[in-house]
Amino acid sequence: MEEEEEELEEEEVMEEEEEELEEEEVMEEEEEEEVMEEEEERRVIFSRAVPMAASPLLPAHLRDRMYSRREPEHLAALCGVQAAKCLQTQVE
Repeated sequence: MEEEEEELEEEEVMEEEEEELEEEEVMEEEEEEEVMEEEEERRVIFSRAVPMAASPLLPAHLRDRMYSRREPEHLAALCGVQAAKCLQTQVE
C-alpha cells in the first residue's frame, strides 16, 4: 500500500516537472518570437529611414548621423524617425 502511494507521488512529481518544462519551453518560444518581431520592426524602420536621407529638405546633421557607419542600426533608425518628423514639419 505504501509502495503504491509512493509511486503515485513520484508520478505526480514527474507530471508537475513535465508541465513546468513545457511552460518554460512555451515562454522561451514566445520570447524568441517577440525578439524576431522587434528585429523586423527595426529593419522596416531602417529601410524607410535611409531613402529619407537623400532628401534635400533634411538638415545636414541628421543626414550625417543617418549615414554614419559608427552608429548601430537602431540608432540610425531612430534618427530616421527624427528625420521623418523634420521633413513632415517642413512640408507642412
